[in-house]
Amino acid sequence: FLKIAGSQLIAAGKYQKFAGSFVFACVLTLSLSISAVVAAALKRGPVASEFGETACIFASTPGCAPAFAEIFSGPSSLANVFEAFGPTVGLNMLFILLRSGLSTCHDFTYMARSSLVTVIVVYVPSILVARYVFDS
Repeated sequence: FLKIAGSQLIAAGKYQKFAGSFVFACVLTLSLSISAVVAAALKRGPVASEFGETACIFASTPGCAPAFAEIFSGPSSLANVFEAFGPTVGLNMLFILLRSGLSTCHDFTYMARSSLVTVIVVYVPSILVARYVFDS
């Protein structure tokens, strides 16, 4: 909706109206992001158990018992992994909103430059840290 209606508002010169609708979309997305974080925090145990049901077939195999125990009760258990699910969903929603706002404004030069800076400043160092610090 924001891409189509926003483009029409900008083309008509109604910049204030576009800014108002974009702020409204930001507030709505931010509230949905917060609710995603809260919901994931509250439901991480049941959701992790539901996703982990497929691992139950390996519980009866003696060789898989240690891995099975690690999945459900270790420090890196499935429930602990789902702590990151809410923030990930929230950040993804904000990313989609901001990307659509930028493409509505047709500021493709800025998007290309910021993407290049992000690759150099964020992506490459993250890969190097993952490889050499965490040895993965």
